[in-house]
Amino acid sequence: RRVYEWDPNFKFPNRIIGTAVISLIGLYTMTLADYSLSDAIFDRVERWNNALKEGLIICNQTEALGYMIPQIEEFISVARKSWLATTIFA
Repeated sequence: RRVYEWDPNFKFPNRIIGTAVISLIGLYTMTLADYSLSDAIFDRVERWNNALKEGLIICNQTEALGYMIPQIEEFISVARKSWLATTIFA
């Protein structure tokens, strides 16, 4: 015995279709904005890292920062890739 009998007069409401389409457009817009904003922020962090490298070359008294530069570059690379991966899977 069936729990639910299909109603032959049932018509799928246009509101549900419209809501689904608007939701997908909003999701696409938010994902695109997140990707664009994160790309701009990571570019700014890379510029900051390059400025830090140039300052390190000009001023030889900052040897402690010299050891941090490769770690910062690796962090930026891993953070950018992981942010992209989590954005895609979210």
